[in-house]
Amino acid sequence: MSSLENHEHTSGVHYHLAVKLNMNKRWLSVKNAMSRDHGIQLHFSSNHINYYSAWQYVTKSDSNYVQSEGHPDLTLMEPPRTAKATESRKRN
Repeated sequence: MSSLENHEHTSGVHYHLAVKLNMNKRWLSVKNAMSRDHGIQLHFSSNHINYYSAWQYVTKSDSNYVQSEGHPDLTLMEPPRTAKATESRKRN
């Protein structure tokens, strides 16, 4: 999923992405290749407790976000039942 965000007073236009993987991935080689080969600067965040919270952050300011085919409509969903427990565990 990708979403465009415009920071008029700071860094200009940029994209937010949420990616759900089925295994762990080391991203440094991806970050370096995107910078070297395409001049694109990537910043990664692990601040989100689950995919739902990352999805909310990504779509917060772009009503025209793009999702993968078959992606469920999360606009009608509530946070997962485990969200509070996961958030508490991450804090501790």
